[in-house]
Amino acid sequence: MDNNFKELYKLWDQFLARWPAQKLAEMTLDEYTGIGDKDTFTYWLERKTLPIGSIAGGSSEKFGIYRRAGEAKDFRKHMANGDSHTWNKRFGSDENSAFETIKGRILSVVAAVSAGNLDIIEEVDLSPTLKWKVAFLYQSPNKPVVLSIYLLKALREASGLQNASFADAYNALITRRGSKPILEYSFDVWASTSLANDEKGIKDKGVSESTKPVKREKIKNIPLNQILYGPPGTGKTHQTVVSAVKAADPDFYLDVVGSDTDDVTREHWLALKSRYDNLVEEKRIALVTFHQSYSYEEFVEGIRASTDDGKISYSVEPGIFRDICESAQTKAVPYEVEIKPGAKVWKLSIECAGPSKIFDDCMQTNVARIGWGKAGDLSIDPSQRTDEQNSYLATLGSQSLSSLNEFSSGAKVGDWVVVISSITNIKAVGVVSGGYYYEKSPYKHEATFQNVLPVTWIAKDFDIPFIDLNDNVNLTLKTFYHLRRVSPVEVVKLLGKHNLLPTKSTAAELTNYVLIIDEINRGNISRIFGELITLIEPSKRAGSEESLVARLPYSKKELSVPRNLYLIGTMNTADRSLALMDTALRRRFEFVEMMPDTTLFTDTPPIKGISLRTLLETLNRRIEFLYDREHTLGHAFFIPVMQALANSGEDAAFTVLSRVMHKKILPLLQEYFFEDWHKIRLVLGDNQKQDKLQFIHSIDANGNLSELFGEDTDSIQISGAGIRYVVNEDAFDSPEAYKGISSHSSAMLAVPAK
Repeated sequence: MDNNFKELYKLWDQFLARWPAQKLAEMTLDEYTGIGDKDTFTYWLERKTLPIGSIAGGSSEKFGIYRRAGEAKDFRKHMANGDSHTWNKRFGSDENSAFETIKGRILSVVAAVSAGNLDIIEEVDLSPTLKWKVAFLYQSPNKPVVLSIYLLKALREASGLQNASFADAYNALITRRGSKPILEYSFDVWASTSLANDEKGIKDKGVSESTKPVKREKIKNIPLNQILYGPPGTGKTHQTVVSAVKAADPDFYLDVVGSDTDDVTREHWLALKSRYDNLVEEKRIALVTFHQSYSYEEFVEGIRASTDDGKISYSVEPGIFRDICESAQTKAVPYEVEIKPGAKVWKLSIECAGPSKIFDDCMQTNVARIGWGKAGDLSIDPSQRTDEQNSYLATLGSQSLSSLNEFSSGAKVGDWVVVISSITNIKAVGVVSGGYYYEKSPYKHEATFQNVLPVTWIAKDFDIPFIDLNDNVNLTLKTFYHLRRVSPVEVVKLLGKHNLLPTKSTAAELTNYVLIIDEINRGNISRIFGELITLIEPSKRAGSEESLVARLPYSKKELSVPRNLYLIGTMNTADRSLALMDTALRRRFEFVEMMPDTTLFTDTPPIKGISLRTLLETLNRRIEFLYDREHTLGHAFFIPVMQALANSGEDAAFTVLSRVMHKKILPLLQEYFFEDWHKIRLVLGDNQKQDKLQFIHSIDANGNLSELFGEDTDSIQISGAGIRYVVNEDAFDSPEAYKGISSHSSAMLAVPAK
């Protein structure tokens, strides 16, 4: 057997080991679908077992129910939205009942394929890709009845049954299998179809051959710093989704798109957008928009005021750039530790700074304990506490109450805890591994240490200085509080410096992060980046031979830009020309031009005789002649028109076209030409159309000058005096007005060389 197929059968076994049939009945909703969880049932189906047979692409609706990455965006009539999930209404009125219905039907598919009855599976009300992928994986490889192809068009072609159902096609093809193993046979069947050599077929969802059993292609030479630039409406923001996922998760990108190309289909883009949302949720992609007043203090770090118990204090708070740099660095540390993005560092005192039995027991049992047990369980509603507990709480000072509140509800799983041995040193470091709980204290001599937080202690039994990390500020006597000046990465580096952490045995592949800077040309680059403009250069990144480190002005911390952080900017050339860009920025970024793409409308039928491609090309030729190419109109303006034509017909498409021309393009032309209505008329071809078809009427107002200025009008020297321009609202509803834009030879004037 070919080694590639051995790996595929091994992957099949791994799936069944993780998700055996007997486990499915007990599967929970969180086990079925999740965000950022690569061990859910649906992630295994769509991603991990993709080489066996792909159902990638399209939306998550195919799973019946899915967990969202953010707010509900699917408001179609047949879909319902809960607090965290979206599902098809036909499965249930709420997310739990919907999931139970879906799970029951999956169990029916597994039972049916075990009995070899494909007709039952055909009748199960689940999406075809879901139920047939499940059927394939849970069949017996020694007595198969389903192929790893889930595209009905391909199955019908291969079987020769043009009206076959999935079940009919599978049955027909299985009878021709002979003794060939099912995976090899599936790939052979796919190769025999016309779709095997068709670009769309290979990329289409539901096709197993989208990932052949060959060595995976790698995406090469992704720019660390790039700017997508072009006129408005050329799809720059749309493209950032593609570029960001390609940089942050290149393996996923290849799984979906199939190659290194940036030319993706609508189905691919939707799949990439879903992954983009997940990566945002995981804090691996961040977005910021520059504007004229944006500053270094917002972008890198600045001083912020905060209050605690009515007292105002000032602390240095990181901006989005420092945050994502530190998050990316967490994946680049050479130690066997995992740092959760956004994790905080907390200072803890356990009983006392010196030797303590409670401290020793905490280290052995992987928990943290603090006192004030008489206050009772801090996780319950205050109204449920006893009078004795409330009275006790009333006697506590503000620092004690603050420690209790932070310990019970402030610290989150993944946060870091340092235990002090003095006001300058620490003696243990751990990571929060569970939620707070209250229990009866096991200590006879001290019956108050009943507030418990699960903590995995990764380093203990040492005594090292910590004050440098805390900006030379002593650690206070307060039992538990957030160390705002310290990040987990710094703690890890400190422990590594003292050989308190095991190093990674192999060089793990870095986890990539992406910062998208929208409208990068609208900000004052020198003011925003400051000294860090040098550090973003690829040759100056951390780990490079010429790597540089900057000492930040407020926190006095050292910062370098990690090599696994990608910067993607967008730039509207109508706001500022590339020639006017900050020179320091231009030297450090690669620039990707995005111009209007009229070929997108090549196959779009005329709308009431109006060719979208010809219309856009004519408008842009005139704008380029009268102004420049950086102020042309992007194809995105007409995409809604094309979609309306496909979804609702010609009348609806023309209505959208009228609205786009009137409410978007005309105001933009006014801005471009500074209210020079004569040039706007030239762009719209109104100088060569009948009055009723002109979008802008030019009216001779000389006859009214005496009414406005009196009898003596000879001395009036006003540019454009005597001409008044009026928007003709009726023309926007006339197809002939649009045809008139491009029906003259003047539309084909060559643009003069510049």
